[in-house]
Amino acid sequence: MGLYDFIVAGRYRLDASRPYQVDLALDVPEPLRGVVEDFLKLRVGGYDCGSPQILALTALLYFSMLPLHNDDRRRQYAMLANAYRLAHLAEQAA
Repeated sequence: MGLYDFIVAGRYRLDASRPYQVDLALDVPEPLRGVVEDFLKLRVGGYDCGSPQILALTALLYFSMLPLHNDDRRRQYAMLANAYRLAHLAEQAA
């Protein structure tokens, strides 16, 4: 659901040209989108994978990855934008 591999592989479009605004579009093939949707419907160990709590924790994970990717400022912006994307999903799921 976080699509980390796509960010690390550079399969995204990023617009960070405006102050305080970062737009991220992940280059995810349509079949994989279905896999992500199916994953979000799963229940593992008593937890719903698409629950607001799990999505919020995943967003926090991406925030924590920012220092780990300090070798590539653009990738850091993609991680930041992805964290906000996941936080927004958590809000929608609440």
